[in-house]
Parts: sequence; structure tokens; C-alpha cells
Amino acid sequence: MTRQAPDTDRRAFLKSGALLATSLAAAAPAAARVGDAGGDLLARLEDERALSVLQRDVMRRINTSGLESVRALLPAQAPLLREAGLRRLTPDADEGDNGPVLSADRQSARCSYPCHVERHSHFSGNTTLEKMAREQGTAMTVQREKRVLEMTFVREKGGWGISDMSLA
Repeated sequence: MTRQAPDTDRRAFLKSGALLATSLAAAAPAAARVGDAGGDLLARLEDERALSVLQRDVMRRINTSGLESVRALLPAQAPLLREAGLRRLTPDADEGDNGPVLSADRQSARCSYPCHVERHSHFSGNTTLEKMAREQGTAMTVQREKRVLEMTFVREKGGWGISDMSLA
């Protein structure tokens, strides 16, 4: 009994490619039947992507220009985040991203982002230690803590907007 080496020439390669293409062509009608459900899934994924971009923009603005720069993203009546001395929001890589939760009609969404919050507070007292710190160029303390940035989004005519933001 002799073993024959497998065909590794161009002809064998083309035959296997033709077999694979035939099986994919047979599956195409089933994929076409999914139709509208696929479009709905695509729209949902696009909404989630837009919300993630908006959330990153908020964090970038807070980290580079301060909390007041977020005012441009909020409607006039929405309260601005009330955190004294807020300087930096860093996503918590250990907790992961919970991602937005869209409502059934996809007109609003809520999300919770675990993050590290950095706040600066200036020395305002008149004690000897505070005076020494100010003289040495240390005029503030830095506090870091884990918090959750909770955001509520609403769909507007130009896309998604923020209706509320808070740190829990």
C-alpha cells in the first residue's frame, strides 16, 4: 500500500476555493432573509458608537479645558456637574466599560462609566503647615477616588445630546 502525497498544486487550490465559494453562495439567501433585523442591529450599533464618542468627548473636554467646557454639550436647562475642584476623569480599566443602554424606541439612553476622579483643592487655612506648603509652591492638595460617571442621553434632531450627568 503506497501513500499518495496530497495535491498542492494550483489546480487543487482552485478546486477548494470553488467549493468554499459555492457553500457561501448557498448561505446568501438565508442572510438576505434576515433583512430588516440586520438593519435594526446596524442602527443600534451606530447609536452605541455615537454615544461612546460623545462620552469620550465629555471626558476629553473635562481633562483638557475643565468642567465649564462641557456646558456647550448640554442643553441650557441641564444642570452642570457639581463637583468642586474636578480636574480629571480617567476610565477605570479594571471595571471595564458598561456601555450605553438604549431605550426600546432608541430615543434615549443611560450609561454608567466607572472612572477615577481627581480633584484639586487649594489650601485656604492659615496654619503653619499650610503657610509652609504655600511658600514651597504646594498650594493645593490632590484627591483621587473611584466614582461612577452616570450620563443620560436623548436623541435630538442633530444627533445625540446629553440631558443629565452626575458622579455617583
